[in-house]
Amino acid sequence: MRSELEFLILRSKATKDHIGRSSRKQIIYDSVFSRKMKWYFYILKCVDSSYYCGITNDLKDRLREHNSGEGAKYTKTRLPVEMIYFEEFPDKSSACKREIEVKGWSRKRKERLAESFPLKNRFRTSLSPSDSG
Repeated sequence: MRSELEFLILRSKATKDHIGRSSRKQIIYDSVFSRKMKWYFYILKCVDSSYYCGITNDLKDRLREHNSGEGAKYTKTRLPVEMIYFEEFPDKSSACKREIEVKGWSRKRKERLAESFPLKNRFRTSLSPSDSG
């Protein structure tokens, strides 16, 4: 029986007339490895006490990006930010659906969600779990 990787390689070879060589390699990589990658939905609390919702596959790196001004346009003028909540998902699609759902919530409902999250799991600008709580 063929492995999943062998199947994907054979499938990509069959489509070589439609896409270039580097594109085939990317399809194989995405198909095999993206299934194992965890995705996260997160909520940041900005310095002005507003909330920002987003998704990422690397929480610490994304928080670093936000706090260095490389993140979203919204957070660039509201630094520093603190990650007050996150959820893990098996794929990007699930995390995106959750982001859309929570973005539609009222501020109060987002606050209640964040308050349910243990303080020890929150990330501050130091990029390590907070010692409080």
